[in-house]
This record gives sequence, C-alpha cells and structure tokens, in this order.
Amino acid sequence: MAKRLKEYIDEVRQERSKKFEPLKGASLIIRERHRYARERLEVKQSERWTGEEEQRTSRLPKGLFGLLSRLTGKHQRIEKQNRIEVQKCHERDKQ
Repeated sequence: MAKRLKEYIDEVRQERSKKFEPLKGASLIIRERHRYARERLEVKQSERWTGEEEQRTSRLPKGLFGLLSRLTGKHQRIEKQNRIEVQKCHERDKQ
C-alpha cells in the first residue's frame, strides 16, 4: 500500500510540474520586466533629484549677497524652505 501511495504522489507531482511549466516562463518574464521598470524608476528619480538639488542650491545667494543674506536672515529662510522641499520630495519618491 505504501508503495502504491508513493507512486501516486510521484505521478501527481509530475503532472503538476508539467502544468506549471508555462507559468514558470511567464513568471521569469514578469520578473525581468519588473526589474527593468524599477531600474528605470531609480534612474529617473536620481536625475530628478539632481536637478531639484541644483535648483535648491541656486536659490542661495553667493559672495557678498550671500553674506548680507546671512546677516538679514534670508539665508535661513531659504534653507528652511529647501529642507521642507527635500522632505516632500522624499515622501513623493516613497510612493
């Protein structure tokens, strides 16, 4: 009886593996597409982040105007605004 049960189990496993063979190929294709999409998203976000970072740093005055902005407090307001934008960008990219 145990031998017959073992044969039945082996037969069921073989049938199951034959049925799922096409699904394995489809799974690999989906996995590769997803990996490619994640890589594209990462590159896109990185490029956007670099552009936004340049934009934020360009807001800060340099030279003599930078010194005056530090004395007047404008520099701190711009930095605060930049920090808020960075937080919003991180939250946006998490989604």
